[in-house]
Amino acid sequence: MANANTSDVAPKRIRVVLADDNYAFRQGLNVLLSFEKDIEVVGVAKNERQTIELALAQKPDAVVMDLSMGHVSGIEVIRTLVKELPNTKVLVLSGHSEQNLIDSALACGASHYLSKADSLHEVVLCLRETVHGVVSRVDEFSRKSDI
Repeated sequence: MANANTSDVAPKRIRVVLADDNYAFRQGLNVLLSFEKDIEVVGVAKNERQTIELALAQKPDAVVMDLSMGHVSGIEVIRTLVKELPNTKVLVLSGHSEQNLIDSALACGASHYLSKADSLHEVVLCLRETVHGVVSRVDEFSRKSDI
């Protein structure tokens, strides 16, 4: 009879919704994450409305989203997600590096703010850190939320 040792138990898969208005970028990120055994992409959105709808339907562990995808402010999307899905972490992955946008995103509930100029491997590290509490290197745009 096998011994049920808790150290042999794999951590729960991280369920993620991806959101970006750039088709090639979101597909590339989707492919990158598909190689990670502990991450499962449960939805891919191209705009703010789809992001909120998919997140509400899927209740993922995390949403990785661009800050600007159309007409609705990404800040408002973060506020909505944090309010409606308090157990879902929001990681912003954006081409914007203005400090006021970074501060606004983090202040309204984003767990991390990553630049698209950084390695996409940072997304994987930040997902694990945010969802499982695994400590990893965090770049200059990332900061652990006080939530």
